[in-house]
Amino acid sequence: MKKEKKNFKQIIKQPIIWILIAATFWLAIGLMLGIFYDFFFLFGGSAKFDPLTGNLTPAYAVFDERIYVANPHFYHTQLSVLHVHTLVLGFVVNLILILFEKVFSISKKKKLFLSSFILYNFALLLVIIFMMIRGLDWVFNIDYELVHVKTNADPNTTSKNDGFYEFVVYNTTPYYTVPAALTAIPHVLMGVAFICYVICLYFGVSDYIKKKKLDNSNQNIKQ
Repeated sequence: MKKEKKNFKQIIKQPIIWILIAATFWLAIGLMLGIFYDFFFLFGGSAKFDPLTGNLTPAYAVFDERIYVANPHFYHTQLSVLHVHTLVLGFVVNLILILFEKVFSISKKKKLFLSSFILYNFALLLVIIFMMIRGLDWVFNIDYELVHVKTNADPNTTSKNDGFYEFVVYNTTPYYTVPAALTAIPHVLMGVAFICYVICLYFGVSDYIKKKKLDNSNQNIKQ
């Protein structure tokens, strides 16, 4: 048992394990956000809209007209890109880092790598949180009205059968809760983290090239 604990502690201390844990975490978060997006617009905004009469028949008791109007068939919000952002910037980027660590040992500058690793994942977490808040803020703060669009050539006609109804969004106050200045901060932090990653990669590639040259020279001497 003691040997197993020691082995476990040694494994956990490896930077490649940190990256693997982060990749797994972002994979789980990304999948959950995808499920949330689908169910949010399915149960919160599923209805039948008749464009000829303007009648709106909800499919579920939790129906909210704002969610229906803001659904992907009408408008795209930041909720629609949460899933992809999380999987690409969280899962895929960390998988790439695992390959870099395996081939080039980019964690040799341990303090620099650890700081950039923590900074990147923390900044990404803030980005995802802010995108979620801004997406929900857009949906629940929209104002809209039902407008009758006439298709009859005679503009003086008052018949409601001479056209169709459509939703028009107006007087919107998107992103009210999280200002743009605040959302810029995590993006700047991610940029700094990427620069630190590149520096770590530079040192790793440099050591890799030096070792390869040394191995080649040793082989030539043996021959």
